Amino acid sequence: MLGWIIPFGIGVYVIARGIRALREYKEVRDPKICPGALLTCPPNAGTPNPEGKQIEHGRASSLDYQWCHVVKAGESAGSIALAVTGDAERYRELVATNKAKPTAISSTGEINFVALCVGERLLIPKSWNLWIDQYGKPRGSRVAYPPFDVMPSYPSPTTLTLGAIPTKEGGWS
Repeated sequence: MLGWIIPFGIGVYVIARGIRALREYKEVRDPKICPGALLTCPPNAGTPNPEGKQIEHGRASSLDYQWCHVVKAGESAGSIALAVTGDAERYRELVATNKAKPTAISSTGEINFVALCVGERLLIPKSWNLWIDQYGKPRGSRVAYPPFDVMPSYPSPTTLTLGAIPTKEGGWS
């Protein structure tokens, strides 16, 4: 008889957690719960490729393109800045870009969001586009993606001769 009570209890617990999660997700959409929250991102007129061509992986996106970030559980302005640019201290730029969100000043004089709600959208500063590739993947490193129009220059294979040695002056002998 006790064999069915434990699985039944676990099933009720799992269902209750799922219902609570759905209720919390709906509350996020309520502007009274999360003031200043963006529910949709603004439309972009252009493309993430600065030259208007096919978008590429591993190349920085256009500085005119507006990216959005959907807030996940446990994120803060600093953790978002760290995930995109590799520098948590750049959270101030994120706060400044999202002027509609309520902010507060701490005892140390730092300004930050009052609250972030799961599912809301934050505008990403356009200066961070160098750390977001044209598919929207953040770099997560202090080193930015290479810009689209700057390709590394290598000597042409026809100008190199076998056995050429670099000189101190930067040329080839």
